[in-house]
Amino acid sequence: DLLSNQLSENSFKTKILRTFPELSYFSSNVSSQRDQTVCAMLTVLWLISGDHQAFTRSQPEDDHLTKHSWGWIKEWMTETVRLTYEEAVDAILVFMAIHALGKIPEFREELAPGYDASMHDVALAQILIDQAQFVPSFSRLAPRYQRLIVDSLSVDFQFSQFL
Repeated sequence: DLLSNQLSENSFKTKILRTFPELSYFSSNVSSQRDQTVCAMLTVLWLISGDHQAFTRSQPEDDHLTKHSWGWIKEWMTETVRLTYEEAVDAILVFMAIHALGKIPEFREELAPGYDASMHDVALAQILIDQAQFVPSFSRLAPRYQRLIVDSLSVDFQFSQFL
């Protein structure tokens, strides 16, 4: 549905809540993390569907992403990242769905004791390596995508600043 551009934003939101059980891990005290996670997933929808208006609607009018930059991102996404087939799209959606799990104190402290909040990405990487059963969306991915996600989490990179 996603690659054929036959999925509305509301349908997408409903579908991701059913498809990615990890979204239910975000309790009310970390609802902002859940909202950011859903927004990250929506960016995938908007990029794949080419919906520049949806992608920029919350940006200040005088600071919208230009059509030229939009075109560059779309080209990079299809030519370099190759988000043109279902398995790759699913993998990026899994990464978007789980990337903030290490920021949930209860999740991190229970499954990766000894990691503080500043080490949330490394903590999540360790959970994915040692206890992937607690992250079912990750567990269903092909091993190459699992390695890519673990490697990405192990890099010293502030993902939230990228979004």
